[in-house]
Amino acid sequence: LDSAYMLVVDHPAGTDAYTSMTNYLNKGSTGQIYTVSNGTLLSPISATNEKGQNVLPQISQKDGVYTPGINGVASQAWDNISLNQLTLDLGNLSSAPAIKLVITGMVDWGPADTYYTWINNFKEAAAQGLVPNGTAITPASTMEVRDANGNWLPVSQDKQIPLPSDYNARSFTVDLTGLFPANVSDYQVRFTNFWNVTYDYIGIDTTPQQATTIQQLSPTSATLGQFWDTQSTASGAFTRYGDVTPLLQNADDMFVIGRQGDQVNMQFSTADLAPPAPGMVRDYFFVVACWFKDPSGAWGYGFNFTVDPMPFMAMSGFPYPASESYPYDAAHLAYIEAYNTRIIPPP
Repeated sequence: LDSAYMLVVDHPAGTDAYTSMTNYLNKGSTGQIYTVSNGTLLSPISATNEKGQNVLPQISQKDGVYTPGINGVASQAWDNISLNQLTLDLGNLSSAPAIKLVITGMVDWGPADTYYTWINNFKEAAAQGLVPNGTAITPASTMEVRDANGNWLPVSQDKQIPLPSDYNARSFTVDLTGLFPANVSDYQVRFTNFWNVTYDYIGIDTTPQQATTIQQLSPTSATLGQFWDTQSTASGAFTRYGDVTPLLQNADDMFVIGRQGDQVNMQFSTADLAPPAPGMVRDYFFVVACWFKDPSGAWGYGFNFTVDPMPFMAMSGFPYPASESYPYDAAHLAYIEAYNTRIIPPP
């Protein structure tokens, strides 16, 4: 756990506040707060999936009925991938001052065995020289808009849509304002995913962004302790129990390193929190920067990992190549020596 804080968002009564879905690849659109006017959400004119099936009924209301999805790992081969796709016709929004989608969705990663079969088949094809350099083993999600000639145009990288959360549906906002070509009258957008992304609800908000007041609260105290016993065999230099407040103030690769059964208890002071202004209502967002480490093949259920090598924000991926390293400068070495003293040997 690298950092944690609360965002206290005051917005006009009659609006709701949403955040954009987190996406570490596209930092320009991460953590934005959007207002959506109550009772004004529009429904898309049409919604079809990659099979051409009508899925508008599934996304017309938030009722726990999701669009049917497919998982790219079930594809026949690296060069014959079955992608999960959703195409929305939003109608003529040429007079809209803003275009924001309110989305409730999630991604189901599927069973681990299928995923690792896909990786092994990809590696075998690469070893035979069949895969061109630069080919992604799991293609990134993309969002495209259609021009007046029917061509699909990818939006800029800093506006690309991220994957939703996994297994538990969350609601978030995607800002489409300014992304459509100037001469279109039929506003269509397409989401393409390698993973099994399914949607419960998608609505359209065309009201202007309202003024908000945002206050940030950092934890005034944070204590690491053991919440329940564990059968974990994870080993390495974990963060010692006790006060870890300084470690959560900034995202700086100085982590609270926990093990299964550990708990961080945080408290936030409201002493300096200004009250909402007249006509404003308040929402709270809890924001964390964190990593989840899991041994290969365990798919979220493995507890025999090692602390090292540690992740860091500037890494190209994980595991990272020998040319990259966790920042073992003086400040980070001092952090490790002061905090990561709970040494648990391998079994």
